[in-house]
Amino acid sequence: MFRNYIFTIIRNFEKSTSISLIKIGGLAVALSIVFLIYIYISFENSFDNYHEKGKRIFRVAYHMDSPRYGKFDNARTGNSLTAMLEESFAEIENTTRIAWMGNVSILHCNERIKEPKFLFADPEILQMFSFAMLAGNPDVALHESNSVVISSRIAQKYFGNENPLGKFLDDNHQLMVSGIIDIPDNSHFRFDILASYDAINTFFPHFDENNTGLFDENIYSYIMLREEAAPSNTEQKLKQFSEKNIPLGPYTSVELFLEPLQTIHFESTSQATIGEPNLSKFTKPVIVLFSILGVLIVMIACFNFINIAIAQMSERFKEIGVRKIIGAKRNQLFAQFVLENWLYSLTAVFLSILIVQIFLPYITTLLGRQMQIDFFRYIVAASFVLLLVTSSQELIQPTL
Repeated sequence: MFRNYIFTIIRNFEKSTSISLIKIGGLAVALSIVFLIYIYISFENSFDNYHEKGKRIFRVAYHMDSPRYGKFDNARTGNSLTAMLEESFAEIENTTRIAWMGNVSILHCNERIKEPKFLFADPEILQMFSFAMLAGNPDVALHESNSVVISSRIAQKYFGNENPLGKFLDDNHQLMVSGIIDIPDNSHFRFDILASYDAINTFFPHFDENNTGLFDENIYSYIMLREEAAPSNTEQKLKQFSEKNIPLGPYTSVELFLEPLQTIHFESTSQATIGEPNLSKFTKPVIVLFSILGVLIVMIACFNFINIAIAQMSERFKEIGVRKIIGAKRNQLFAQFVLENWLYSLTAVFLSILIVQIFLPYITTLLGRQMQIDFFRYIVAASFVLLLVTSSQELIQPTL
């Protein structure tokens, strides 16, 4: 019986090739568009959510009010802020400073090269953030003042296929490579070179002497609270700390607040960012709008698929009548049409996978993001659409 169904489906496909291709192609294109939207939305929503201690990590920022510029938020803090916070707040377990000084010039094999993605950070950064190291020990990688962690791209650029560990990246400042790490694209800050914070004075003499303030320097401060600490209580204490310790200078008010790590990408109101500007131009409402658009596309595609299927039924009444005369039962006819549309839908799913594989590399290049296909989630989502389409054949059953 099943074999007969398959032969009948093939014969009907050959008789109405154009309409069948429209059914399959329309659903395939719709599924591929929806899944490309889904891939991007999933990527945007995944920023900084892979850190094991991420829910306890916060970036310290300021609410500022200036007679000249009005009210604004600023994430650029001062050189001594983290030390003062650790001393004043028992609930703070760890802190790290990240300094971005723009293009940093290094000397390698007598060639001077400027590197834009060059950061300085305290050693604690590798204990607070769960960045997977490709080589080296995160517990000690930045403990020496001349140690530096580099990306695999920089390792290839300067050392080729050689093992860079223990070798000098910068001959002038004697920066020694102690680890290799690749920061994922769904991180709100990225770097190619991460040097020990102690090395900053060798690149910028008297940096510590010239940067003794608490805010508005090229330094970003992160804290990690203890597990039992309540962020709301800490933030309330920060207001009191601000009133007591932060000089206003040209500002009418300066108040510290906390930005949860996993909300920085979408919800941060701070003007300053680390390194390159955030490549994402989409806000949370736009992401929601894209989600709604994806649902509408699926619904329209399914509606179009069902309409064509119903229209085809009217052209096959003669076939249905003949099959009934020779003894075909209603449930057998129904099973044949459901199987036919199920196979068409399944073909559309595989075509959509092919379309996504073809176009995703171009989209990732255009957006500057390295997004990956999660085939398991795709198949589950596409199967749901498939189930929706095939189960809707109940609309056809009364006509059989």
